[in-house]
Amino acid sequence: MTDTTESAPVEGIANLTLQDEVEAELSLSEEESDESGLDGYLGYDEVDPEAVKEIHSKDRDVRLQATIKIRRFLGSQEAVIQSVVDSGILPTVIEMLSWDDPEFLIEAILILINITAGTSEQTSAVIDAGALPKLLALFPSSPMSGKEDILLIFGNVLGDSEPLRQVGVRAGGIELALDVLRVPDTYAPNCIDSAAWVVAAATNHGKFPDDDLATEMISVLTTFLQDHLFEREADRLSEAITETIKALRQLSVHHDVTTAIHKHRIIHRIVQLCTTKDNHRLREDALGLISRTSCGGEECMDALMDAGCLDALETCITEHARSRSKVCSAVVDIARGTPSHVKALIKSLLLPHIFQVLLDAEEADRSRLEAARVMLSLAETATIHTELLDPMVDRCYVETLSRALLSDESEGLGITLQAIEQILNTKWDGRQRILERFTASDGPHRVRNTEDIGMETVENRPDQDESDNEDEEVDESVLDGYLTEEKHIAPEIVNAFRSNDRDVRLEAAKKLKQLGDKRETLAAQEIVNADKRETLAAQEIVNAGLLPSIVEMMSSDDIQSQVRATGLVALVTASESEQTSAAVEAGVIPRLITLASSMTSKRVRNNSLLAMGNIGKDSQQLRDKLIQEGGLKPPLDVLANPSKYPNNTLSLAADTIHGCNCSDRGKMPGYEVIRQVIPVLLGYILYQRNETSQSLHDCLVCLSHILEDESQVDDILRNDVVPRLVHLCTSQEAETRHNALQCVTKIIRSSVDGTEKLINAGILPIFKTCIEGSEQDRRLACFGASNLVVGTLDHARAFMGLDVVPIFVKLVSNEEEVPGIRNDAAWTLSNLALWGREHHDILDTLLEANVVESLCIGLTLEKQDEVEISLQGIQSFFRPQWEGQERAIERIIAGDGIDQLRALRARKDLRRTQLPRTAQTLLESHFPDFRRAARV
Repeated sequence: MTDTTESAPVEGIANLTLQDEVEAELSLSEEESDESGLDGYLGYDEVDPEAVKEIHSKDRDVRLQATIKIRRFLGSQEAVIQSVVDSGILPTVIEMLSWDDPEFLIEAILILINITAGTSEQTSAVIDAGALPKLLALFPSSPMSGKEDILLIFGNVLGDSEPLRQVGVRAGGIELALDVLRVPDTYAPNCIDSAAWVVAAATNHGKFPDDDLATEMISVLTTFLQDHLFEREADRLSEAITETIKALRQLSVHHDVTTAIHKHRIIHRIVQLCTTKDNHRLREDALGLISRTSCGGEECMDALMDAGCLDALETCITEHARSRSKVCSAVVDIARGTPSHVKALIKSLLLPHIFQVLLDAEEADRSRLEAARVMLSLAETATIHTELLDPMVDRCYVETLSRALLSDESEGLGITLQAIEQILNTKWDGRQRILERFTASDGPHRVRNTEDIGMETVENRPDQDESDNEDEEVDESVLDGYLTEEKHIAPEIVNAFRSNDRDVRLEAAKKLKQLGDKRETLAAQEIVNADKRETLAAQEIVNAGLLPSIVEMMSSDDIQSQVRATGLVALVTASESEQTSAAVEAGVIPRLITLASSMTSKRVRNNSLLAMGNIGKDSQQLRDKLIQEGGLKPPLDVLANPSKYPNNTLSLAADTIHGCNCSDRGKMPGYEVIRQVIPVLLGYILYQRNETSQSLHDCLVCLSHILEDESQVDDILRNDVVPRLVHLCTSQEAETRHNALQCVTKIIRSSVDGTEKLINAGILPIFKTCIEGSEQDRRLACFGASNLVVGTLDHARAFMGLDVVPIFVKLVSNEEEVPGIRNDAAWTLSNLALWGREHHDILDTLLEANVVESLCIGLTLEKQDEVEISLQGIQSFFRPQWEGQERAIERIIAGDGIDQLRALRARKDLRRTQLPRTAQTLLESHFPDFRRAARV
């Protein structure tokens, strides 16, 4: 069956919608041919050589039919794109853009849309063939449908990657889209939608490199919203508005969007979009803009409050569970605002819902974490503006913090403890009232029960002086006296630090440490001021030229001098990168390495490890310098001999190694470095039986980072660590369990042999348990399963033997499930179905488990890759050699499969991909009675 577009002049289809075009294609194709032609190339991975030959024919009709056949072949599945690129027809296709023949023009553009929807290399092939200048020149004279298709190609280029974005910008793709949005009244709605999508796609890759162009984009986008957000036609342009909000939200991460939003007076409407019911993506992006706007100053915050922001957020948090983390994230910024705005938050109906999210053990981990951040932001603001404490206490803030201590989520629990520490140490007339409420709600007992998490930081801080009065409380006025009016360190302290008198020098070092130490100043008054003073003290130590004297003090044989000096180095290296670099340039690394290896003083050793960890975490440059000078040897020695050291030293050593091997510091260290780390790391994981230990957590996270490099997996597997990792996946300690699962899933992703070892060690029953557990357990187990079933047929059959396929069917079918989990569940089922193409008993089992119906539901998922993998799985059930094909067809018809395929065919957000065309092909090939849209 051939598939042609309407043969009338191009202008004749200018106002067709996507559905109209589909119907037009159906009508014309029925007249010209039957459906048997589809099976000639559907399901094959290589383009028909005859079509490649005929596309160069001198006979126009032969050439056109070959072009149509290649275009339809591209629409059958993404895997065939490379075959078309390799066939060498791209120059001919691009030459068609210059022909005075509308049918060839349409087919050529559709082919280019499909190819640029593929990989970066395939998109680059289109660019290298010279398509972009021709398309740009075509745009002004093209009909509306042609303009839309040209925009889709530029969007594919701009949204592909950072390098191709630069190519698309230079080719004029952004300006083309902005020109449409500047005068939208002269374009059809679909064309406006595509232009907005192009701009959103171009902002997908982090900071937009051209600040001037970014400013222009923000101006055009906000003006477009100002003109169309309030009109009746807002529904008609709903997709354009969605993409515009997305683009602004992405731009707001690195550019000032707030000023333009406030200037164009669209805050009120953006607030309303936060309660959108049927467009989750629009709601999430609007919430992101609310969060950014709340940081834009008092005027912007006033505008948000006047627009009913708190009421809108309350509606969103109660009606849209998937958006709760975004709501809480926006409230974090509001809680850091002015006293009047924070007071409005405290008195609002929104706050009890934040409390409920924090305390609900069934709530998503991310939402609970953001709710804990709201509590901490309120505490930080209230320590400065104590008049907020009375209404906070009245709203049961203290009791909520106490109840939150029962949480099993360690990161959120740590944040809750910080909030408690702040609120209990605030100097305020009603402080006794807070203490009484905290005691009455069993807070002290719960704090003691969390001591291993909450107090470990205090216990492990190796930056206190080994002196009789190291914990003495220092008044704020005394600390202020250590600084001049210009906020420099007082000259008498600087001179004393350089004194030849040991006691004078030690006393000066103590004052410098007190000035910058966050824990000591916390007891004095305000944690926010303490943070600023800590950074200030570190910078002033550098400015005063004291670093050489500190390094000299580190070289002393006097233990107390070493303690004070290493404490100051830990302070300086915990600050900004500039100050850490200054310490390194002053020569602290060799002294730290020597002292970290010393057995003379635990505090000197721990201070040194802490400072080395700070250096390793600062930047790739400083990390590499630390490693080159031998900085990994002391912490590796500690972990290699764990029985010789206390827990806090083990934690600091593990933290240092973790910091030096994190991929977020840039490139991972080289092979020779990793080869030294792996055996020590694995040995410690085998040694440490306390599953709540922070050092074990750090080692597992470090191992997870190393496993990102697939070349290291074999070295890790040569050690007998797999059974231990599998055991840790059953730990009652959530952080340990999740970190172990991370390691396991990365082994599965990288190594068939590693997967075999994990299966033999019993990972499959654990996966089944995790899939029925918490959100994070389900997420990791589903991701692991999606990779496990790809490895070998035996692994896939072993997985199916767990009888978990029905559980995965429920995960995909459950609209309330976390999107990422549904995505991985769909991948798992689809990959199993792919095995069924050659092993039909697998298809039989999957069919009886309702997998085909589940994959049809997968067609309604939000993201393109989720829909694409679901569609591939469905295609597996249409194997002509399989006896169950008719049963699969019957099940799709009996369920909602036809409606879901039709809905996919007409989805606007995916029309720039080949997925709607593939859905249309399936309907034509296997459901001829249902290929037309249902009539209402």
